Amino acid sequence: MNQDTNTASPAPDEAPNIISMINGLVHCHIDNELEKAGAAGLVSSHGLILAALYRFGPMPMGRIAALIGRSKGTLTVLADKLEKLGYIERSASVKDCRGKVLRLTEKGMAFKKNFSLLSEGLNHRFWHGMSPAEQAEFMRLLAKIRTNMSARRKEPV
Repeated sequence: MNQDTNTASPAPDEAPNIISMINGLVHCHIDNELEKAGAAGLVSSHGLILAALYRFGPMPMGRIAALIGRSKGTLTVLADKLEKLGYIERSASVKDCRGKVLRLTEKGMAFKKNFSLLSEGLNHRFWHGMSPAEQAEFMRLLAKIRTNMSARRKEPV
């Protein structure tokens, strides 16, 4: 029994479904908060790109795709929207004439404070009621699951 809620803990085989549900709830929370902040057109998926640019500055698209775990095609679609909304701009890469570098515009930089507030609110809600030790253990286990799911091994038929 889970002492906090007096309910039985979910069975391990429910983990993928629970992770999927949490993912959906997180995206819904972010999208609602973006709407409240007046960030019309932005959705949770754009946050990965903005976070990377806030943290590391201008970067080639390929590096951003690898950093956020998205395909180059998915990144292109997301970047198209961010560019259309005025948050980022693209320029030719000095090192690779075929590549593009993404950078924040003035509008993108001006949104950084709102972005930080939204991130803090999400983290507060996500970690509510969990001790630092529980948070560390949860992150350790998530990293292990990510490694397991990322492994390129042949699964039994």
